[in-house]
Amino acid sequence: HDDPHGTVTDYWLDAIPVVASASLPPASLPRFHKEFDRIAKTAMPPHVAILLEVSKSGLAERLAFRRREAGRHSDVFGELPGGAAVATDSMRAIDEQAESLFQLQKRLERRLRCPADRCPRAPKAVITIAADDLAAATEEATAAVEAMV
Repeated sequence: HDDPHGTVTDYWLDAIPVVASASLPPASLPRFHKEFDRIAKTAMPPHVAILLEVSKSGLAERLAFRRREAGRHSDVFGELPGGAAVATDSMRAIDEQAESLFQLQKRLERRLRCPADRCPRAPKAVITIAADDLAAATEEATAAVEAMV
């Protein structure tokens, strides 16, 4: 609270309820929100948030890359017949995961941009950076933080 330069963190507390609403069973949400609100009262809301946005195809590409890398080390069945069917199922699963992550990203963005009267812990400003090219996004985010301090 007292630092004239502000505080830089790599998370936003209000992302947690967004993820919880997409992950927890509906019956668990009231208890979650009660506990979250108790904890969140002590948190200082951000003044500015940097949102790294990744396209659906970018998400799918990253998921496929991670799956390939894991496969190099753990795919003991990769040489067996029927591998092409597994690959097709794998791509379908990647597309579904990418869609799910993309929708979660959109919900996070809506929550970040929520008016202060409805979302009192929302940041005052949101900087959106395209992050399909992670190296360029890192440079832009670093420049944005440096410009603020």
